[in-house]
Amino acid sequence: MGYKRCPQEGHLMDSSWKYCPICIAPLAGWFVIMNENGVAHRYFTLHEGKTIIGSGKDCEISIPEYGLLRQQAAIIIEGNDCTVVDLSGDNSMKVNNIQTSRNTVMDGDIIEFGGVQFCVKLLKSEGRY
Repeated sequence: MGYKRCPQEGHLMDSSWKYCPICIAPLAGWFVIMNENGVAHRYFTLHEGKTIIGSGKDCEISIPEYGLLRQQAAIIIEGNDCTVVDLSGDNSMKVNNIQTSRNTVMDGDIIEFGGVQFCVKLLKSEGRY
């Protein structure tokens, strides 16, 4: 049994599947790569459930050109809650300039791995109190 990538965003899927299960899952938001000026450069859709981000081909969001680890982080979206988890083991992740290994994120929060900034844009998000 082999694997292939979906034609829309390159998600890993079984070669026998006609449709990508990630792309047809409910849209929850976007994971946006920011350039050095803080402007959106490239984006990936986020869906309900767990999304692995890294440079590996086995990641739902695979971005090898930014020097990320094979599996750098996971974004877990359940209802209105969104959590980012550092999978690197070296606590190199920052959320809004605060070093952390796991954090709840809101719409517009900035996540940083190795000097590269990403913005999380969520359709549903609880506000900060």
